[in-house]
Amino acid sequence: METVVQDLRFGARALGRQPAFTFVALFTLAVGIGANSAIFSVVNATLLRPLPFQEPARLMRVSLVIPSQPGEPGMDDLVWSYPKYRTFRELQQVFESAATYRKEAFNVTGAGDAERVEGESAGAEYFPLLRIVPEAGRLFTAEEDALPGGQMVALISDGLWTRRFGRDPNVTAKMIELDGRNCRIVGVLPAGF
Repeated sequence: METVVQDLRFGARALGRQPAFTFVALFTLAVGIGANSAIFSVVNATLLRPLPFQEPARLMRVSLVIPSQPGEPGMDDLVWSYPKYRTFRELQQVFESAATYRKEAFNVTGAGDAERVEGESAGAEYFPLLRIVPEAGRLFTAEEDALPGGQMVALISDGLWTRRFGRDPNVTAKMIELDGRNCRIVGVLPAGF
């Protein structure tokens, strides 16, 4: 133990005599530890932590892929047309159910200041497939999904419900504007979704 104390004293004196080297060493350690922490946070969130759904191992995302050709890279994640999706859903025999969704950003207006929010356009099968139960109201119905050009409906997040509507229990009787289109709010998704 006495040798360890002597080594620590010697190291402190050596670092004290060379402040530039000490600064560089401490800066390098700080950057290394910070980068390590950031990378672990990303890996933990994307690879290690399970998805926030029931039975996540049974979920699969199906996408269209064009293989690479000589001199051209392949393309992944192409957008499906709704008729192509409907044909896939009717003819596939592998999956228990299938649903559509598309990530989008919306401009929310009406009922307060304008705000840009991240969201999804989703079919009626989407939330039941993920076994999502709304915190308030209901999910989309098959009739709403089948009528193109009909009254648009929206499920809002718990955060938007809190921010814009003060957790009003009658939020499902209200309208909201998404990108200038009037949508009737039919439900509130659970916190964390």
